[in-house]
Amino acid sequence: MVEEIAVVTASGKAYYRLVSELKKRSIKFLSLKPEEPIPAHIKAVVTTENAPKILNREKTIIYDEKDDPAYIIEESLRILQGKNWYNTLIIGVDPGKRFGIAITGDGAVIKTRNYPNVEKTTSVITKALREIKARKKIVKIGDGAKVYGQRLVKSLDKTLPSDIVFECVKENGTTKPNYTRLKRRRGLRDEIAALRISLREGKTIRREKHV
Repeated sequence: MVEEIAVVTASGKAYYRLVSELKKRSIKFLSLKPEEPIPAHIKAVVTTENAPKILNREKTIIYDEKDDPAYIIEESLRILQGKNWYNTLIIGVDPGKRFGIAITGDGAVIKTRNYPNVEKTTSVITKALREIKARKKIVKIGDGAKVYGQRLVKSLDKTLPSDIVFECVKENGTTKPNYTRLKRRRGLRDEIAALRISLREGKTIRREKHV
């Protein structure tokens, strides 16, 4: 397969983070220095602010090395698919002492991760909903750890626009016994549960925010 994504940057840190994400997803890419020409077959260019020569190129995505590279790579894949927007973006959340999250766009997994508290989880969800383009955006929260779930709903309700849909999803069976062998990777079970939650139908949670 010919590479359709090019990584163009002089920043070692940005390059490492972007390339690690691409390799994790088994996506072929072309590495270029800012002064090198971009081949005609390249359809998406991922770069940083320190590569000004190509900033006026169509389908160029600017990466801030402080951000999660998963979102930028997902934007590249969206461009390759010819999509301007996802139809539906869903964030599934498995609340608890650690919060598992799973982000999907039109059924494709964008990211799974876990976070230690409500504040960090709220920040990650808010950033994802702001940066990933979709016509409809839904946050689905599992009902298993009600206290943690309620805290998250309250926090998100203050932060997110009123057009974001909240749903409560029954967690029965989202974490199956055969996943106990995965304990060695901390939080993986939470991520799996969050992904299962994102795939289930839920009941709409009434938003308190109306503006």
